[in-house]
Amino acid sequence: MNATKKRVSPTSPESALSSTPLSGDVSRSIALAVDASPYVARRTAGSTGTAATYLPGERIIGVRLGAPDILEIHVSLHWGHDVQQAARQLRSALAPWWAHRIDLCIDDIASPAESATTSTNPVPLE
Repeated sequence: MNATKKRVSPTSPESALSSTPLSGDVSRSIALAVDASPYVARRTAGSTGTAATYLPGERIIGVRLGAPDILEIHVSLHWGHDVQQAARQLRSALAPWWAHRIDLCIDDIASPAESATTSTNPVPLE
């Protein structure tokens, strides 16, 4: 039987559904989806400063592939939001790019003053 492989764009959701390492395009798409969350004040690098995807000449803070098929997302949440609601919203937002386990690491809560002045404060892609 002659099987043909489906070509998948690196930015399409199907490109991240396997256990292969995160591509730069998928990592960037995940980071942008996290930044768009109304619950997230910013992505963080975790307590040790290493929670990131490292690409040639680039570091995407707060998005890391941990153990096989486990995506780690490190964030600071806005003050006053329900943590479980934030987790549900983020997992739902990331589902198109990641079909496996997502560990949400809440490294900080933004101060009430910071949360009141910014609806979102995305960390730039470096």
